Amino acid sequence: MKGLILKELWLSKKLRIIGLLIYLLMFIFAVLVKLSLLYGNLGHLNEGAQKGAVDFTTAVMTFGFPLLLYSSQFSCQIASDEKCRFRLYAHTLPVTEKQIVSSVYILNLISLAVMTLLSFANYGLTCAIFDREFKPMYLIYILAIGGGMFTFTHGRYTLFYRFRNVKKATTVFTVICMGLYFGVAGGFMLWTNSYVEKRGHSLGDNSGEAVLEDFWKEELQRPLLWLESNGWWVLILLMVGLSLLFWRLSIRALKRRDN
Repeated sequence: MKGLILKELWLSKKLRIIGLLIYLLMFIFAVLVKLSLLYGNLGHLNEGAQKGAVDFTTAVMTFGFPLLLYSSQFSCQIASDEKCRFRLYAHTLPVTEKQIVSSVYILNLISLAVMTLLSFANYGLTCAIFDREFKPMYLIYILAIGGGMFTFTHGRYTLFYRFRNVKKATTVFTVICMGLYFGVAGGFMLWTNSYVEKRGHSLGDNSGEAVLEDFWKEELQRPLLWLESNGWWVLILLMVGLSLLFWRLSIRALKRRDN
């Protein structure tokens, strides 16, 4: 198991170096914006323009950085394993399909923990640089980004193990994601339209816009407030449950002896 984890780590070292370089570049960008606000051209802008520059930079550092970081740090060398026919070699080793899949999950779980702590520290540093209020709720948003990337990545890995073809697996995964996206978006639109019609309006008329404010207050604020109080355990429960499901499905897919 240790050797399998080291294999994944060694083969993905370039991705991790790229992730650190991304952070370095983004941090330099944030520092340059701060220096320009104090001593450079941004300091000559009006108060509204300066606030806009700070808000944009803060958003990029707080949410854009974790998104790029997580996307570059989760490792699975399935394509490389298939190219060099590692599966045939693995049959000569005292390892099982469970150990092969688990090594990927263990390394990615370690990466998730490290990158989450780094993203939390980055958010605190961003607040200090730009003198912004530290909002604990933003930590849940960052964890949601990491948890989402973690689970979706392993869902894609399950398809890789199943089809043994990266292009085919990626195509199927893209279709599934598009279906989920349009399904959620369509469901939300139907929910919104149903609420507006019950109030005797439609989304196209001017009065319907005012009803949308009531929709926000009556329909959306309650679940959002609940999520603020329960977001931590909900995210962790979803991430653990889906990851265990994908882990189990990956092991079953890898046991197929069709190659």
